[in-house]
Amino acid sequence: MKFHDLTRLRATHLKAVHNIILYPYQEVISDRILAALIHNLNITKNSSAEDVEQLQQEELAFEISRQAGKTFCVGLTVEFIMTWVSYIYKRPVRVGIFAPQIDQARLSYEITRRALRPVKGLIEVNADEQQVVREEENSKKLVLPDGSSCLVAPINTVSKIEGLTLDLIIVDEAQLAIDEVLTHSIFPMGKTTNAPRVYIGKAGTKKCRFYDLSKTNKTFKAYFDRVAEER
Repeated sequence: MKFHDLTRLRATHLKAVHNIILYPYQEVISDRILAALIHNLNITKNSSAEDVEQLQQEELAFEISRQAGKTFCVGLTVEFIMTWVSYIYKRPVRVGIFAPQIDQARLSYEITRRALRPVKGLIEVNADEQQVVREEENSKKLVLPDGSSCLVAPINTVSKIEGLTLDLIIVDEAQLAIDEVLTHSIFPMGKTTNAPRVYIGKAGTKKCRFYDLSKTNKTFKAYFDRVAEER
């Protein structure tokens, strides 16, 4: 499927199932996340572990105004990925959403969970599989019948979240993230899959990976003037 067709499918899906049309700046966020994931799924398909190890993991950053609906956009994008990208590629897609505080990460998680409710029946499964969304680990992980999943966890020094494998890593409130935890606990979960890393945050002064990326062309920025005009 061509990428343009995929974004059209997303627009049709969001309108038909949720009666939602993304604002232009939200489309940019969703498009770039989808593009990074699709590109990585394509280049790693049928690749050996040695080949994947040689690849450079893609990093994207989004610096967006407060109350602009960035978390809402990310949650809907994750729902679309779990519903349709896994179906198109005929394989589970595993997403991890992380934030400095668990309540921050759960915002995207809850949006994804609520959005999945009306689309459960859109996924084809074997007759012996239950057509339900399963929740694990005290509502910290959603699992679909095809194995696609969405994990939520805090970025702190006491969380024990190592050992999982992810296809997409999303860091919310990235301007407050602890780089040491990202590097040693979270990023390794995407090493064997070359998972893209997505940073979502607001302007800040803390020296961190998100701050460094904000100084490069890897960061898409949408401030109040643009958000207000497009809304």
